[in-house]
Amino acid sequence: MFKQVTVLLIILFLVVFFAGACEEENGEEQLPPESYSVGEAELETGKELDEDHRIVSMETTFAPNEDLYFSFFNDEPFGEDEVMVQLIDTATDEVLAEEDYSDEVEPESEIVFDKIWFGGPGRYKILVEVDGEERAWQEVIIEEEQE
Repeated sequence: MFKQVTVLLIILFLVVFFAGACEEENGEEQLPPESYSVGEAELETGKELDEDHRIVSMETTFAPNEDLYFSFFNDEPFGEDEVMVQLIDTATDEVLAEEDYSDEVEPESEIVFDKIWFGGPGRYKILVEVDGEERAWQEVIIEEEQE
């Protein structure tokens, strides 16, 4: 009887262990948001900007319908370069929105910022291109709505 209980417990442990491992491997929510930048460029996201238009506290996970800000520091003046920001659905790579900030930044400026709103839950990427070149992107997670 003792051997049967021991074998049963071992089998139960293995089932739970492998089920948990599969959930982590397949569950996208288990992976932290990713980011990318070139050189000293920085793209941050959060709920608040300071007086210099930088993010007060970096965050990458937000509630549905919650406003969030992005702040992109280019590490050199934009000059006459085109500054584009895209919002992309990470799961499908579909561009959901695209905004040209070229007329809103001064040539000597090194920073662009704005407020963003996402309605639905999921993973999204904020991508900044300067003069057609990808400079930085930050993935954000919009959580499921709590009932």
